[in-house]
Amino acid sequence: MVETESGILESGVMSTLVEEDKPHTPVLMAPTPDLLQPVQSDIRLEETLDNSDDKTLDMSSILLNPSPPPAPHPPVETVKVVEKEASDKESNSDLENVSNLSDDNSEELPKALAPANGQHPFQLSPESASPISPEPSPEPPLALRHITLDNPKSSLSDKRYMASADSCGLELTTMMGNETEARSNVIWRGSTLFYTLGNVLIAEDLKTSKQEHLIQHTETITSLAHTADRLASCSAAHKLQPSQICVWNADTLELLQTCTYHEHQIQCIEFTVDGSYLISVGNFKENALVLWDMSNYAVHTVAKTENYVHAVACDPQNATEFVTVGKCVQFWILDHKQELSVATGSLPIQFIRSVGDEAEFTAVTYTDTGMVYIGTSTGYVTLWDPRSTACILHWSAHPQEIDMLWYQNSSLLSGGVSKNLKLWNIQNTDSDDTTVMLHDELEFDAAIVSCVMDEQMNLGIVGTTSGTLWYVNWEDKTSIRLVGGHPAPVNDIAFSCGDTFAVAIQDGSLRLWNYEPLEQAVQFQVVSTSCTCAVFRPGDSTRVSAGYGDGTIRTFDLASVSMICKMAPHRQAITILRYSQNGQVLVSGDNNGLASVINSETGLIMRVISDHKKSNAAVTSLNFSSLSPHWLLATADRRVSVWAADWETDNNKMIAWLSFPAPSFTPSGEPLDKHNYKTLPPSLAQFSPLERDTILYTGYGLLQEILFYNFKSKETVRKIDLAHWATALDIIPNSNLIVVGSHDRLVTIIDYTSGTFQDYVAHGDEVGVARYWEKNNVLCSGSGSAIALWNVKV
Repeated sequence: MVETESGILESGVMSTLVEEDKPHTPVLMAPTPDLLQPVQSDIRLEETLDNSDDKTLDMSSILLNPSPPPAPHPPVETVKVVEKEASDKESNSDLENVSNLSDDNSEELPKALAPANGQHPFQLSPESASPISPEPSPEPPLALRHITLDNPKSSLSDKRYMASADSCGLELTTMMGNETEARSNVIWRGSTLFYTLGNVLIAEDLKTSKQEHLIQHTETITSLAHTADRLASCSAAHKLQPSQICVWNADTLELLQTCTYHEHQIQCIEFTVDGSYLISVGNFKENALVLWDMSNYAVHTVAKTENYVHAVACDPQNATEFVTVGKCVQFWILDHKQELSVATGSLPIQFIRSVGDEAEFTAVTYTDTGMVYIGTSTGYVTLWDPRSTACILHWSAHPQEIDMLWYQNSSLLSGGVSKNLKLWNIQNTDSDDTTVMLHDELEFDAAIVSCVMDEQMNLGIVGTTSGTLWYVNWEDKTSIRLVGGHPAPVNDIAFSCGDTFAVAIQDGSLRLWNYEPLEQAVQFQVVSTSCTCAVFRPGDSTRVSAGYGDGTIRTFDLASVSMICKMAPHRQAITILRYSQNGQVLVSGDNNGLASVINSETGLIMRVISDHKKSNAAVTSLNFSSLSPHWLLATADRRVSVWAADWETDNNKMIAWLSFPAPSFTPSGEPLDKHNYKTLPPSLAQFSPLERDTILYTGYGLLQEILFYNFKSKETVRKIDLAHWATALDIIPNSNLIVVGSHDRLVTIIDYTSGTFQDYVAHGDEVGVARYWEKNNVLCSGSGSAIALWNVKV
């Protein structure tokens, strides 16, 4: 049973819908010429540029003469509501029929035709200037469908050493999750599933679960499109780098071309049905629609839209027609002269009364007969006739924004912010007796933003904003998690002595994963706070402890899937947790430099260490030596304390206090704020597993380097130079390798003795987590919500 805005519907029962001025002729035609406004022609622009003496583009001198006003739209008449009788198998439905119209109290709405201002079509080369940008909108659209990425903290380093394939020390095997900020980024082609995570395009074999990673983009991939033999991916702009469109061979996965035009993010891309053109639309800052000629990958036409666009769809029968939706609905045609024309759809008064003036159009799909279904930000589904550019039908399908529509075989799928995927059966759209029935419904874990179905509309894959891809079977009415991910940034990764690992997420969840097969097993959720760190008890793969942003520690038992202990040793956010070698003691550090030594069995605080609290700098490292009974604390103010511990007698003694100097300015050259350590690279320290009494330290200083310091002899033994500031540090003892994650998005492995290194790229932002799992010989790196699993080959 399904509750809608107009009542309760059962599966197979007709939904509330409204029909508006439906044409009775089922034959579909192109929009009539009087509804179309031509986009500025290429020839006129070229002549203007050639005749200009100062080579300055004067837009006022090249605008075409305005076209004659369009034919008036017939007045929309007042709807007379007629209740239809429901059959024995169907409950009463408040279906509104507008076949009986009255001339009284009629209201006429103006047809707001919005001609697209043309722009000289050209293709940017690396040496050419960027196109003129329009004034950006003051605020981004509120619709979830519109992509508004946050600017990354970092940029990919231009200086990196990439080893050859036969000498690589790491092999990227798995990217965990699906991109949460992307829209329409899932393609199902044969036995291969294409999806994205960060800047990586993933091609996964559904039979073997083996992934192939296409790493050409440097920024987050926001959308995918495909045709019979080609695949296109687009990524966001960053700083001076424009957005990228990469075109791939769909069979060999070879990169065919990289195209650049848009200065800002690309909102959506789509191929025409014959694959001869690719359409790309910029986001609200640009409002530019670009038509790419796929024969030479050059810009064919550029049009500036008056309002921003959320989505685009191409006619499956006509390669020269497509529709864009956003603030309004616009129908586009590329005529025989290769000129682009546009007509803006008209909104009947019934639609405005039902949906409201502030509604936006957020999703679009064509039918096999050329009609167009469009979803709105208020949860309505509308049906449009491209011939008359008019809305002829609408009904309330969801309580919130619709972000995905898929039509096939007289069935329509709709989904969006409400997390529900609804399957509708629609009959007789070309007559006055249209019926819309809700056939089935499935609920998911987050907003639905992508979907692909098979030809029979029985099996499909659905993507949500939680970073999850779901396998859907309508016959069995089931949904199975196909690809699991994380909806928020990853704060920490912890490994058990078995085949389970834990991921601490910013949204307050602790997620437990099985390694083989890679799937999420358990999730513990704490609301209103973040999960900042996690650690397994040594020798026990069923007990895991997690630290939280409210200063609490929770210990969970995986066997019973329950919380067995909760402690509150801190008033500030806990930044790190570690067990002692024997597992009897749990040590925690917080955001103010305070550390607590806790009995892991009773939960009692044995000791509070406040030596680092004077500067209120967060604890950034906490490590136990595998060669001696020592442990250390490091804080963001570049101070490290080394402790000798006897856990049996509860005796801890500080044996070394190290303070590392730093210049009086930040890495960006600004004056150093001694109390704002978040702007600096973290202070990272770890005991060497190969040399007794030796600490590896890296942090902000005069040089980018790793120091090997012997705290017994009180001297720096040697140094290894770094090319980038380190943001994560770990050691692979069996391979004599040091792992460094950097602010410049690189994962670097360094030879422990010689200092030679190799760089690896798989992330779209700063690498904040790097952990080695000795049992499975796997390195995990994390950046944002993405986790990469690397096989250590050395």
